[in-house]
Amino acid sequence: REIGATSVFSATEAAQGAEELARAGLKATEIMAALNPIMDLAIAGQTTFKEAADFTISTLFAFNKTADETGRIADVIAFAANESKASVTGLGFGLSYAASTANSAGLSLEETAAALATLNQAGLRPSTTGTGLRGIIASLEKLTPQAKATLATMGLGADEVKPSLHGLIEVMLKLREHGLGV
Repeated sequence: REIGATSVFSATEAAQGAEELARAGLKATEIMAALNPIMDLAIAGQTTFKEAADFTISTLFAFNKTADETGRIADVIAFAANESKASVTGLGFGLSYAASTANSAGLSLEETAAALATLNQAGLRPSTTGTGLRGIIASLEKLTPQAKATLATMGLGADEVKPSLHGLIEVMLKLREHGLGV
């Protein structure tokens, strides 16, 4: 009730939000810690609590974070969206597609959100940024023989363009220095 009385969400919407978080596997104390950050993100992004909860919690799990980091995740999503043409919803759903691959490659939440925002800023539609970024990371992590040969003609080795070894931003800058744009 208190949450419903102190936010733009009704007590019923807050209860439904808590139910969504419980279905995702959060414990009662984790739900209470996550409710306000997710509500703030939903308000900032002009989206529903359910939508904000869906992509925040999927990002939380994909990056192996704990529920007490929900506020940080919500802040990163809001900041990256605010610094680009991406909407909170578009960026959040992009993260839901790219986060597990990014985490597997050792990329941080912040780096992944920045990459999604950059792709959106470059004109990619929000619906394709997550799958596009996931494909970029996967391709760079496991280069084809043809890609390795092309890189070799440019003076680059396969390990020089692995995001897991150098981070995605450094790899993208290195590729750009050698005449390859994303």
